[in-house]
Amino acid sequence: MRPAYSCALLLPLIFIAALPAAAAQPRPSPAVERSGQGAQDRAHVDQPAALGVLQAINSGEIAAGRLAVAQARDGRTRAYAQQMIDEHTQNNRMFGKWNADSRAAPAQAKAADAARTLSMLERAKGAAFDGAYLQAMVTDHQAALQTLDNTLIPAAHDAEVKAFLQTTRDHVRTHHQLAQQLLEQMTAKPTGTTP
Repeated sequence: MRPAYSCALLLPLIFIAALPAAAAQPRPSPAVERSGQGAQDRAHVDQPAALGVLQAINSGEIAAGRLAVAQARDGRTRAYAQQMIDEHTQNNRMFGKWNADSRAAPAQAKAADAARTLSMLERAKGAAFDGAYLQAMVTDHQAALQTLDNTLIPAAHDAEVKAFLQTTRDHVRTHHQLAQQLLEQMTAKPTGTTP
């Protein structure tokens, strides 16, 4: 005959056994607002963290643009890269009047993404560099649009910051479209030829 265990005795034991695992879970940055929805909720940041994310995006685009100006073979790629340097630098200059938290976890994650992209681009050589850079710009600007729409703009509580982020979104959309057009032009196969 098996001994009968009371649920009242087992529940505290289960709770105590789970404590070490719960304590080992990473804690979100103070910049991350909690609403009890778990990992999906980490995408919701406060305004300073949102501005920190945008600074990280800008810095990544500037670094990649500098590399492209130095290494790209096609003049159109170099011109696009210079435009990215100029426009993202100008966007970063707007942060002087607002509190941007570049140490927030979401900003640090974006900076790490940018560093990975730059590392990948540094390995591309010759004509392959142009295609790799433009593909990275298509991917990065698409991700930036999603981040602006889903996280940064909703985090803005100041009307001036929200307007700035919406204007930034328009510029990012243009950057995305230009990168797509250049990539398509460079990878298009000549028409009218027989294989």
